[in-house]
Amino acid sequence: MKKLLLLLLVIPFIFGSCSSDDDDNNSLNGTTWESYEDEGDGYIYKSTLTFYESTYSGYGYEEYNGKKYEFQGTGTYKYNHPNVTFTEDGETYTAKISGNKMIVGEEDIIYTKK
Repeated sequence: MKKLLLLLLVIPFIFGSCSSDDDDNNSLNGTTWESYEDEGDGYIYKSTLTFYESTYSGYGYEEYNGKKYEFQGTGTYKYNHPNVTFTEDGETYTAKISGNKMIVGEEDIIYTKK
């Protein structure tokens, strides 16, 4: 009887301490986000951001009239759902996440979570 009572007392703690996979709003670690824009006038923009524990890396290109300009960089970030603050080479950028979309900076570059 004591074992049954102990089991009944422990079960709520076991299940109550588990977190849901869908409720992970506190980390970007291990996620990848992509942005692609083709304005139809010869301008194409493609970029990928990959997040690690407290850093990120990004790479991509801009293409205009057949000329391709590649870029890449790394930096740190702070994430306080839904806001992200990026710091790279002394510059700070902000973003906001809604669902699987991240809108970055004043130019409203839209990234989609992959």
